[in-house]
Amino acid sequence: LDHLARLFDDPHTRATFTTQCNARIEDAALRLELCLDADGFWLEPHTDIGAKRLTLLVSLSMGADAHDWGTDIMTAEGTPVARASGAFNSGLLFIPSDHSWHGFVPRALSGVRRTLIVNYVGPEWQAMNELARPPRVT
Repeated sequence: LDHLARLFDDPHTRATFTTQCNARIEDAALRLELCLDADGFWLEPHTDIGAKRLTLLVSLSMGADAHDWGTDIMTAEGTPVARASGAFNSGLLFIPSDHSWHGFVPRALSGVRRTLIVNYVGPEWQAMNELARPPRVT
């Protein structure tokens, strides 16, 4: 993951996210998380915490049913309104806010759901041991 972390931490990558998404990540630290979810997994509706300035979910699952394993986009009441693709190398990117409700409605997983979560997090992030790259000094 170190090579991948260097790519996401690259100034050109950061500038692209800033320009295309209006993300405030100039001084943010980089956090990478590889999630492996099995049958029975679910995730309650939530918005990401304020320290997260950008969230990118990259689907890494393979198999015939993987396309249906994407993250659910929801209303504040938890009603699913759309589902991101779970197909290999597809993704969902958002700037966390009071309106970025998402989760994972319980459904059958016939294999392992693999997701790479990329977050750029602000200085208020507490779990320093989770960082792939330290905060940027601007």
